[in-house]
Amino acid sequence: MKHVGITDSYNRFYSALNFDRAGLFELIRDEYGCGTVLYPGCSIHITPSFYFQHVVYVDISETAKGFFQDNQNILSIVNSNKKYKQSAYIQFIHNDYTKKLPVRENNYDLLLSIYAGGITKSCKKYIKPGGIIVSNNHHKDAQQALGIHLSDWRH
Repeated sequence: MKHVGITDSYNRFYSALNFDRAGLFELIRDEYGCGTVLYPGCSIHITPSFYFQHVVYVDISETAKGFFQDNQNILSIVNSNKKYKQSAYIQFIHNDYTKKLPVRENNYDLLLSIYAGGITKSCKKYIKPGGIIVSNNHHKDAQQALGIHLSDWRH
């Protein structure tokens, strides 16, 4: 994939739709100071690297694999948009996040579960004690992170 293709793909699926979640990542960085991030089911969503210096992306799709193969151009995009001074660290793991990942347990400050489901159940072991899980509840990830059942939920 060429740099233009990477930029076009990212813009089409995230920036142009205001779906990049930049405000969310900025808030998390400012409020919680997370430094290391694990993002299973990431697709081609590289916005977290604009706000967090160390991000490990995990996805099984061939689209994501192709996108992340051009690491130099991705780093170029990240370096053009990052909001920190350190060098960006980006790793992509082409794997099913429900299987054991080649990363250390209790190692990440932040677990992102924005698009994919089952992240909390499969990946919470990689988060440091006191770490943060950011999730929607589309696949009941938020419920699992909180350890509640819908019948226990009080409105």
